Amino acid sequence: MACADRLWRAALLALSGLLLRTCFSVAGKSSTEGRRVRVGISYELEEDLDQVEFNPALEFVCGRGDVVPQIDEAVRTMQVGDRRFIAGGSEPLFGWRDPGKQVRVPSLEPAELGDVVSLELGTGVVLEVSKSEMLVDLNHPLAGRRVNVTLTLLACEEVPPKDVEVRTLRPGDGRTYPKYGDRLTLHVETSLASSGEVISSTRSGQPLQYHLGFDGSVQGFEMGLLQVSLGALASLYVPAQLAGLGQGSSSSFLPASEDLKYEVELLAIDSELELAF
Repeated sequence: MACADRLWRAALLALSGLLLRTCFSVAGKSSTEGRRVRVGISYELEEDLDQVEFNPALEFVCGRGDVVPQIDEAVRTMQVGDRRFIAGGSEPLFGWRDPGKQVRVPSLEPAELGDVVSLELGTGVVLEVSKSEMLVDLNHPLAGRRVNVTLTLLACEEVPPKDVEVRTLRPGDGRTYPKYGDRLTLHVETSLASSGEVISSTRSGQPLQYHLGFDGSVQGFEMGLLQVSLGALASLYVPAQLAGLGQGSSSSFLPASEDLKYEVELLAIDSELELAF
């Protein structure tokens, strides 16, 4: 029972940590359709009152359909710092369980029973695994369960006019993608998009060990990494408005107000989701 409890908590963290990064906001700013918001979220299961606080938070754009309608609608009337309680109704907040969302895919190494994996179809939990294939449940871990939710609006900002652009130079496995909380092994070369001048590189040395979501790096860099599959070589274009460093971090080599380009080779992904509890 304890093992099953850990599995759904780990899966829920994977699904909730969509775009963990530091957001700067002004107190009292309200969220409206089209704004990007960052929301602290906790879940309470009515049958056993097992409440879990999650960090990282949920981040999404209001009105784009990124989250269930009840959460989207509640956040739209909140200001930064507000808390809102959503009581579970007769219809499950995260929908009913759908047997069609259990899919068989080629086995990933080193996937094991109960692992949380990221596929092109979404994030899910491994239910069965063999040498050739595995059964993955893509249902939300709380699908079909009556649940109460408490939301805290942490940040609200305009969506930048230009977003991160990812171009694949060499395809990866197309199935295994990083999630916030993962530890990554990668080679990365950073250059100025305007001139191509290289300002840092790991190409001639040891690869970088990177804790996604926890190293206070360039927020656009992390947004791009989420779109790079295991083994891929990719180019990430990060516009200046997303090239700022996360709160509490500093760098002596990153220039201010410059678009950046990263060439990334993703060598390994080590998931350590349970360390967040």
